[in-house]
Amino acid sequence: DVMVAIGRPKGYRGPYLQWLEDNIAPQVVFEVLSPGNRAGEMTRKYEFYNTYGVQEYYLIDPDTFTVDGRTQRAGVLKAVEPIDGWTSPLLGIRFQVSQGEQVKLFQPDGLPFLTYSEVVAEWMIHASWLSDWQPNCVNWASTQVSSKMY
Repeated sequence: DVMVAIGRPKGYRGPYLQWLEDNIAPQVVFEVLSPGNRAGEMTRKYEFYNTYGVQEYYLIDPDTFTVDGRTQRAGVLKAVEPIDGWTSPLLGIRFQVSQGEQVKLFQPDGLPFLTYSEVVAEWMIHASWLSDWQPNCVNWASTQVSSKMY
């Protein structure tokens, strides 16, 4: 799950504690359902986000390839319809939701966000490259340090 809090410093926090963040609510929330989620839990979370000022809420179900998108209108999170082709007003991210296909998200420049598999594949390429070069880098660095020692 992802929360976007515009105007807050970047960085890992663990749980987002609004009262420690100048009382700024996350403006955008992405929830991705997993097998352990329960309907009651998701309803409570949604009601919390609705009450505390979240402006955009997206519930993604990777098993059914669906997205329930909602935006704040007149103080209430209301459904976005249709979600296919929808662009987040705050983030500029576009949703592509086709029946029976994985949900796709596109960056503001039109490039697709990488899937988890694509991120792992890229990481493996970089990890392989680093493992090939690491011994040479360590050797070079040690010669630089030892040449500077008295």
